[in-house]
Amino acid sequence: MEYTDMMFDKFGVPAEFMSKDAVLACFSIGRTTASLVDVGGDIAVVTPVYDG
Repeated sequence: MEYTDMMFDKFGVPAEFMSKDAVLACFSIGRTTASLVDVGGDIAVVTPVYDG
């Protein structure tokens, strides 16, 4: 069973919103365009976001 199916069917969740982490990070600082750098323990990821 897929995640969204489970949430709707099994738990009765009325709505769901999914988005990429980079887009949410932009919105959290009030921007819709940015270059984000996510540095983890073993990998770094650069993500361009243009107009949200």
